[in-house]
Amino acid sequence: MKKRNGFVSNSSSSSFLMVVKRGLDKTKIRELLKTKMRLTENSFAIEISNRIIECIIRKLKETSITKLKEDSFEDGDYYDNITKKFQNLNVDIYEGRFCDDSGNSIETFLCEESLNFEDEDLYFEHEGGY
Repeated sequence: MKKRNGFVSNSSSSSFLMVVKRGLDKTKIRELLKTKMRLTENSFAIEISNRIIECIIRKLKETSITKLKEDSFEDGDYYDNITKKFQNLNVDIYEGRFCDDSGNSIETFLCEESLNFEDEDLYFEHEGGY
C-alpha cells in the first residue's frame, strides 16, 4: 500500500489514459480526437471542443504500463487488464491529469466529467472526479 505524505488540500484531480497507434504526433492525435468528438468546422460547439482538445493535448505525458503501475495508488488489476489489452499491439501510451485548481475552466470541467472513447485508432479513458 502506498501512502501519500505532505500537504492535503480541498482541490481535486483526476487522471486519464490514452493509447494510440505508435508514431502519431500531437497533430494527428488532435485530429483523432476531433473525429471521435464528431467535430466539423460548422459544429456549433467547435470553439469549446477545440479548447477541450487543446487541454488534453497539453496534458499528455508519454509513459508505459509498467511505469503507471509503479506510480499508481490504484489497484494493480486495472493496469493488468490494460496490459493484456495492449501488450501485443504497436501503440504509444500517454497519461495525464486534470486539476480543478489550475485556474483553467476547461480543465476544471474535465476534472469533473467523464470522457471515454475506444476503437482501433484511439483508446481514451477518463472517469471524472469528485
